[in-house]
Amino acid sequence: MYERHWQLRRPPFRSDVPAEFYFGGRTQQAALLKLRYLIEQRQGLGVVSGPAGAGKTYLLETFCEQLARSCGPVVHVYFPQLTAAELLGYVTAKLGDGNELAATDEPRLDVVLRQMEGHLTRLHQQGRHPLLLIDDAHLIDDPRVWQTLLLLLNGGLADRARLSIVLCGPPELLGRLRRFGALEDRLELSCVLQSLDEAETAAYVHHRLHVAGGSPDLFDSTALAAVHQLSGGLPRRINRLCDFALLVGYAENRPVITRAEIDAVADELTPLAA
Repeated sequence: MYERHWQLRRPPFRSDVPAEFYFGGRTQQAALLKLRYLIEQRQGLGVVSGPAGAGKTYLLETFCEQLARSCGPVVHVYFPQLTAAELLGYVTAKLGDGNELAATDEPRLDVVLRQMEGHLTRLHQQGRHPLLLIDDAHLIDDPRVWQTLLLLLNGGLADRARLSIVLCGPPELLGRLRRFGALEDRLELSCVLQSLDEAETAAYVHHRLHVAGGSPDLFDSTALAAVHQLSGGLPRRINRLCDFALLVGYAENRPVITRAEIDAVADELTPLAA
């Protein structure tokens, strides 16, 4: 709606944007480096944690787009509250062509395990390295699911050279792993995302505007300071503030976004966040 007013090719602060819109601060860039190392060295288990809105899922999606052709397939689990059998069935189907388990709603466990072992062996022979990503892994409350993840790493189904697992969630995810000590012992790396600082927040806004085809000066220095202060440096909040500010600025025919527009937007959004 506001793109023509601001001379943008597309809205810069939406969540459904391609990888070139990605901008990471210090901890986000460190996380990408660690994840790349995990895969390249074919290690077993990694964790990405951080507060809500820190960009964990977007970071993982960006990472997957950067993976070499020798990596994959990537199995991304967005709903972690599966039973152990459901998780094994889902992963097995995704490692294959996705249709092996369609013939029956409840395939026998030994059949699922044979299929998974066959897929992992085939991928290993092809020189490929599959990756299992589990979002909101802190919601896993069934000990049997944790045990299943351990088995996937232990070699009963696949050794470390054939499968990597990355768990993603808020900081309490690390506490869950501690309570299941056997899995914590297998943890190869932990990436903790933090909020962007003020300079990183400004760079984030400038980068998104630039990729969208706009001028990085659409937000003046007072607006950028307000965005950081009100968002706490969390990308999701930055996006929401900036997107609505551009809408307000368009409606009021502003030439640039100032702190006044950011404050007005924040007042309107605060009831929604309460």
